[in-house]
This record gives sequence, structure tokens and C-alpha cells, in this order.
Amino acid sequence: MSLIKPKKIISREYLWVTLIFATFSCTVYKDFPIDIYQPASVNLPDNTVNIGLISRNFQFSNDTLQNFYKADYIVKKDKTFTPAQIDSIEAVNVLQSVSEVLNKSEIFNRIEVLPYGIFKPASADKMPKLNWAVIRSLNTVANVDAFISLETYSSFYSEFKYTGEEEYPKSEVITASVWCVYDPVTEKVKERISIIDTVYWDSYDENNKLSYANIPPRLTAIKLAAEMAGKNYAARYIPAWHKVNRLYIIPPIEDFRVAALYFEDNKIDRALNVWKKYSPERYRKLAIVARYNCALAFEMKDDHEEALKWINEALLLAVSMNSKEDIKMILMFQKVLNERQEQLKHLNHK
Repeated sequence: MSLIKPKKIISREYLWVTLIFATFSCTVYKDFPIDIYQPASVNLPDNTVNIGLISRNFQFSNDTLQNFYKADYIVKKDKTFTPAQIDSIEAVNVLQSVSEVLNKSEIFNRIEVLPYGIFKPASADKMPKLNWAVIRSLNTVANVDAFISLETYSSFYSEFKYTGEEEYPKSEVITASVWCVYDPVTEKVKERISIIDTVYWDSYDENNKLSYANIPPRLTAIKLAAEMAGKNYAARYIPAWHKVNRLYIIPPIEDFRVAALYFEDNKIDRALNVWKKYSPERYRKLAIVARYNCALAFEMKDDHEEALKWINEALLLAVSMNSKEDIKMILMFQKVLNERQEQLKHLNHK
């Protein structure tokens, strides 16, 4: 007489979850563009409404390329302008550009550009600290809440008529600047930053045809690069909306596919309803994904505290499952959310 082994009872939920893990390699990771509000990145003194712009007129003594430029890989000396003339042209264009951007933003009541030459030309291996007595003296005339100082600025121009097999002219200007924000009330430096950038020109017009007129003369290029340096720096004072990409996840499950359609159609609450259904811990890997996606959805709803709550819950589950790839992905998003939260706290404080 043969023995009949009892059947092993396997729940439908177990089979379903097993199938999910068997096909999880088909998970889709998609970038989705969203608009985020980026506060100004400069920590100005509270209630700053009037700004003074100054130039320190300082050059590092080890900047040996002053009054030189490069033509077809050969360094040449400028015989048309002296270093002092170039310095003056550049500083005036940089500060004027900053003034135009800040005035256009309508964030401040008044932008006062102090005349170039208030500071005598200076050069040293190391930039000395600015004496606060000088700031106090300047503020008796300017009467501002903060001084933005162009501590030093330098540029190097290069032009190329023939570049290997590519026989068309092009040019570039490399710019380097150091900026400082002085608070004349507390006599503290609010920010100090160095910025390096490069501006390029080539011979192709908007129709992708050669047009040598696109290459500006050296002096014009230097002025344009100085204006660009000023605009790029001033942009740091202006809050703005920026488009960024955020990653979201679609496992090979019909509910997640439907939620993705809701999400991309800006029906955020409907997508959230689906993802929340899979957020309990018993769904394991799917729960990590659901919690992560919920965090993104709440960021889009501008509910940053709720977004942080969901991303933290996703991290806890990923750590408990030792899911290293998920942990890495979650930590990256968590860092972004934390940074945005701090920025918004600072904005609200202001």
C-alpha cells in the first residue's frame, strides 16, 4: 500500500510574491522632469534691501599671464593695452552686469555701484583681509545693508585659426573671480566664493554654417566674458524655478504601471493611492519602491516633511532587507530632500 503524501498548501499571496521577485529584473527606472523652487543661495544679512558693489582692485602676484593672450597655441604679449587698463575694463563690466541683474530682479530697493578706483591697485601672493574700518568709511557714503566685493578678477583669452583637422576660427576666455559679501553692521563676512568659468565662440552660425563674424575681437570677447561672469554670479541672489530630473520606479506589476500613467498625467493623488497600497512591510521589495515613489509624489505636492517621512521609511525597510542598491538610491534622494528642506527653512526665516 503506497503512502499518499499530504499536499503542501501554498497561499495565493505567496505565489504572487514569488512571481514578483522572479520578474523584478524587469523593473523600469525612469527620469521624470519636475519644476522645483530654488531659493537664493547667498546668505545675505536679514532685511537686506540696499546693496553696495565694490572692486578690491587686487591681483595675485603669481598671476604671470596678465597682459598676455594665446594665438594658435603661442603665448603673446598685449601691446595695445596695459594690465591696469584691462583690469579697469573688466571690473567695470563685471560690476555693471551684477547691478543690471539685481536691479531687474526687483528684490532690492537700491544697488549702489561704487566707482572703480576707490581701492588702489594691489598685488601680493596672498590676499589680505579687508579692514573693517574701510567698510565703515565706505558705508558712511553708500549707506547700504551689505557690500558685494569683487575681490579679484582675471581672464585669459585664446584664439585659434587652425585646430588640427578642423580648419575654422574659434576663441575662448577663461575667467576666474573671487567674491566676498561684507555685513557692515555685524562686521562679518557672510560669504566668500571663487568662480571659474569659460566662454566659447566658434565660427558656426545658428544655421550651422561657417560665419567668421561670430568670432568677436579680443577686447570685445574680454568684455563679453566679464559681463557673463557678473551675470552668473548675480544669479545666485535670485530665487527661481528650475527643471530637474527625478527618478521613479515601475516594477512589472499592473498596478504600478497604472500608477505611472497617473503620475505622468499629473494625477498625483491617484498614483499615491496605488503606491500607498503596496507600502506595508509585508510587500518587501515592492514596499521599498512604493515608499520611494510616495516620497517623490509628496515632493511634487510641495509637502517636503511628508516626502522626508516616506523616504526615511523606505530607507528603514531597505536597511532591514540589506538591499544595497536600494539603499544607495534612497540615500541620494534623501540627501536632495534634506538640502531642499534646509533651503526652504532659510527662505521662510528670511
